[in-house]
Amino acid sequence: MTIDLKKFMGRGALFLMMLVLVLLGFNFLYIQKIEHKTIYWRNYFEFDEYAKTHKHLDYAFFGTSHTRDAMNPKYIPSSVNFSLSSQNYIVIYYRLKYLLENYNLKIETIVFEIDPISLLPRMADTKQLANYDISKLVPLDDIVKLSGLSRIDIWLRSNFPFFGRGFATYGALRTTPMELNLGWAKELGDFSKNPMDLDLEMSKAKNESTQPDSLSLEYFEKTLALAKERGINIIFLRNPHAREVDELNIKYGADVALYYKKIFAEIDKLNIKHNIVDNNDIFYDRPDLMHIDGGHVNYRGSEIVSKKFLEDVGVLQIVK
Repeated sequence: MTIDLKKFMGRGALFLMMLVLVLLGFNFLYIQKIEHKTIYWRNYFEFDEYAKTHKHLDYAFFGTSHTRDAMNPKYIPSSVNFSLSSQNYIVIYYRLKYLLENYNLKIETIVFEIDPISLLPRMADTKQLANYDISKLVPLDDIVKLSGLSRIDIWLRSNFPFFGRGFATYGALRTTPMELNLGWAKELGDFSKNPMDLDLEMSKAKNESTQPDSLSLEYFEKTLALAKERGINIIFLRNPHAREVDELNIKYGADVALYYKKIFAEIDKLNIKHNIVDNNDIFYDRPDLMHIDGGHVNYRGSEIVSKKFLEDVGVLQIVK
């Protein structure tokens, strides 16, 4: 080996080492400055601090952004909202299991969202289990089985979010962080002034199945069984929707009634005792209380439905 070749290889090795260090540095900064500023991690850190002094919850809410925006713990004492945007029941199962096993937490009642979006086929994204955030909750073997990803791919996704999710940097830097409170998120939109994109909602109603995804349904059942096993009371929640959404579903034959028939058939098979809080149509004539689309409430609507929830459960005979 010539001296020149040795020098070339040495410089190449040094360059690669420097490149790795730079990329690791970017990844570290991304985690600290971007990833940990996302709604998921802001909620995680807030609850982690909260749980140090609060070992009992009267209510824990689990669902999608519909529930995240609707149920504000400010108006529901001894409650935490564990809902997330696009959160499916695969993720909910592992989050609930993680909370019960890693925090000395007593939950009296869990409120599970059953809006059709929570169990739709497009929500059943299993590759997100390998992401930096969710992968901390799920055993590796389960991620491999459910996602179909290789262990190397999972390791990279779960440890180096900068490389897979760096596109979020731009959005995170240019968007004002949402106001949060124990999982609730403050939405400022006004549906009466900013009508939803009817073309988009029409496309969903025409082309999207409203029947539950089989894998999501399987994990819905596992989640209910876990709550039942722990002796936790169960309430099922339907969130407010704009009148236009339900009208489009009817117009294009989206069989929401059949969806609920299938859901409750599975619940009955498991002999799950439960109560129901149904807010689906309470804002049909108050679009100003909805957010900028047909399935989310704004902060004014949230105050109303949160206070109504307490009134509703006050008259319910909570089924044990």
